[in-house]
Amino acid sequence: MTEASTLTIRMSFGLWKGIDAGMDNKTQQAMWEHWDGGGEIGDVANPDVGPIARFAGGIREEGWRQFPDDSQSLDEQVDMSLTREQWEFIVVEARDSLPIYQELAQSSESQPRQDMLASAELSREIISVVNAALDAAEGDHR
Repeated sequence: MTEASTLTIRMSFGLWKGIDAGMDNKTQQAMWEHWDGGGEIGDVANPDVGPIARFAGGIREEGWRQFPDDSQSLDEQVDMSLTREQWEFIVVEARDSLPIYQELAQSSESQPRQDMLASAELSREIISVVNAALDAAEGDHR
């Protein structure tokens, strides 16, 4: 990635881990949707897994490149650099996931319900933080 094509967003490492988990979910979902039943599933580099799986997997790989040791505390503030297109994809996926988490929370009991409510809140935070940074970057280019 060239520096000019990236947008750096400061966030907690825990928020990044939530984004990473969301991209993992999207990658797995997309791989299953594009899997023809033959060969191995799970190789994002395989051209048969579809462009969405490769795109979401690429976001995860970029996070691993920037934070290879994964040793930061969840509260630690980190700077994550991705392309605007990647950030916009993250917002869309968080927005799409939010009603699913809310629905699951309504139908779950006890701990699973709490987990779904926490996931819904994390999705809201991702949407808020990333959209604010995208809006600020847009304002910088006007």
